[in-house]
Amino acid sequence: MIPVSPELSARLVQLSGSRSSGPVFLSRNGGALSCRQLNTIVTEAGRRADVVNPNPKRSGITCHLFRHSFARLWKDRGGDIEALARILGHASVKTTWDLYGTQSLDDVRRHYRRVLERF
Repeated sequence: MIPVSPELSARLVQLSGSRSSGPVFLSRNGGALSCRQLNTIVTEAGRRADVVNPNPKRSGITCHLFRHSFARLWKDRGGDIEALARILGHASVKTTWDLYGTQSLDDVRRHYRRVLERF
């Protein structure tokens, strides 16, 4: 289950037309899009929107990057780790905690500066 806004839900219903099951996004031949096709679409959309991979060692924009970015933003804004585990579909909260429970280097730097400003 993926929580979505009412507006997005309405748009997805429009996209699916009269279909009640199966993939939401169809390829040109009417089948499900492959992972490669999805990543190609996301990469191109990211390029057009000037999205930059925050990892300097990587340049690609992928669906997984957006998933990871969502999880980091959720955590950074105080979202509950158990709720995040359910949203991401992890079988165990431990998996979510291992991936997103620790602070990134940028988080540590920001926290360090914030603490030092008090002195």
